[in-house]
This record gives sequence, C-alpha cells and structure tokens, in this order.
Amino acid sequence: MKILTFDQSKFSGWAAGDTTRGPFAWGSFELFESKRAKRLRLFRWNAERLINEHRPDAIVYEEPITTRYDKVNIMVFTYSLVGILEVVALDHGIDCYYAPARKWRKEFLRAPILPKGRDRLKKAAIEQCKIRGYTVENDNEAEAIGICEYSLCQADDAYSKGALPLMQATQ
Repeated sequence: MKILTFDQSKFSGWAAGDTTRGPFAWGSFELFESKRAKRLRLFRWNAERLINEHRPDAIVYEEPITTRYDKVNIMVFTYSLVGILEVVALDHGIDCYYAPARKWRKEFLRAPILPKGRDRLKKAAIEQCKIRGYTVENDNEAEAIGICEYSLCQADDAYSKGALPLMQATQ
C-alpha cells in the first residue's frame, strides 16, 4: 500500500511511503503567496503534483491542532488546507484520513510522555529521523515522515512488526 502524508501549514512537509519499504521520498514546500486564496491554490497544485508523481492509495494528513490562543485567520487557513486535501483525494478516488497528532508523535518519537512545547516536539522529530537514517532539511519533512511511518504501521500489521524495528518498541 502506498501512502502520501502531509504536515500541512504555510510551510508544508510531505512524505511518500509504502508498506514494502517505508518512507521513500519526502520534501517540503512553502506557500509563499501573500493572499490566502493564492496560498490555497498553490497548496492544491502541490498536492496534485505529488499525487500524480507518487500514485498513493491513501492520503494522510496531520489532524489540525488549534488552541484558544490561535487567531481565527490561522484556524481558517489550517482547516482550508484539510478541505483541499479531502477534495483532491476525492477527485482522484483516493481514501483520505487524518493522523491524530498525539498518537503519531508518541509512536514515532517512542515517548510515553511527549516533550512539552512546539519547538521541542519538532526537534525530537528531527532527531528520530537522524536515528532512523532519514536526512531531512527541516522539521516539516521530519514530521511528515513521522506521520508516514505511523500511517504505514496502521495500514499493515506486518509492516509495524517487521519492517521497522524501532517502531516495534512502541507496540
């Protein structure tokens, strides 16, 4: 099974993986346009490009996390990205799911208790990528790989038990 994952934001990470070899491609892209509608169109263009390039069976995105301190425009933008992924997946006949942030992080970081704070979580994801041999350029790519590994383990029990010994520690 092939999965395409997204750590969606203004600076988005993505990863493609399958249950026979794990994450095999990843990267990131910036939504550099100043107008929200143009950023959303650019996000859709990138999602379409990645679907056409990797031909996934499923798309998985990180469940958005908002707090009472987030501004409305940030929440609207974040959920708009999710809506775009859902529509693009539907247009391509691909299943679309979300990965709960706490669950994928606990499994990927192998941490029963997660580090406190956004910056610490991002540093921990980069560190896990280094441990597992993934060379990443930023935390967005690292988190997309974490979402990908979590999703592959959810999709295939054999993958979670054999392909990645480091993931077994969280079972």
